[in-house]
Amino acid sequence: MNIHQAKTRLSRYVKRAKAGETIILCDRNKPVAELRPLSEEVLDLLKAKRPIGFDDGKVQLGDTWDSVDTNREVGDPFDRVMIATAQTMSLPLLSKYRVFAAYDMELIW
Repeated sequence: MNIHQAKTRLSRYVKRAKAGETIILCDRNKPVAELRPLSEEVLDLLKAKRPIGFDDGKVQLGDTWDSVDTNREVGDPFDRVMIATAQTMSLPLLSKYRVFAAYDMELIW
């Protein structure tokens, strides 16, 4: 089936794939992909729960990562984690965001 047909009738084709059918997708009548059911092995992997604490101890944040001053200057929590990680692990930070220059770390850019 061509891509336009697949887009307009996707839910029908997903039901057919769930029932075990493999559907070939074409771009201008040339096969490019297939829609097929997932194998039992893949389904089992998707059902498996990742243990809590799997990454415990892999990231350490410095004392200032959530300080009042840092929150005022750097409002984005992700940016604060980047600052803390760079400081704790003595890593340079690649950014053109000049607020980062006020922190004790190497800034590249």
